[in-house]
Amino acid sequence: MRRLRIAFSIAALLTAALAAAAGAATFRGRNVDGRWFAGSAFNQYAGRYDDVRIKFSGETAYVRFGSGSTLMLSLREEVIADPTEIEADDHRRGLHWMLKVQDLGSK
Repeated sequence: MRRLRIAFSIAALLTAALAAAAGAATFRGRNVDGRWFAGSAFNQYAGRYDDVRIKFSGETAYVRFGSGSTLMLSLREEVIADPTEIEADDHRRGLHWMLKVQDLGSK
């Protein structure tokens, strides 16, 4: 009986840990949610915006422009393979964006 309780406790802890990790934007296995990164944003209609700040939160990317306005985008993938080619969509406006994050690998 004691072993069964221990097994259930361990299973509950693992489930909680996996649930916390799920839904986070990651780069090289590291959670990158909640921090502002330097970068640039591009789409074919608006052009390229340099010196933007980009923050990830799960499947969402927030792009803050120099004017102070913020754009909310949906990431196509939560796992970031290449920080210079992060695809995201503005579903409200029907626009596709390419994000480039310069310091994603740093802590």
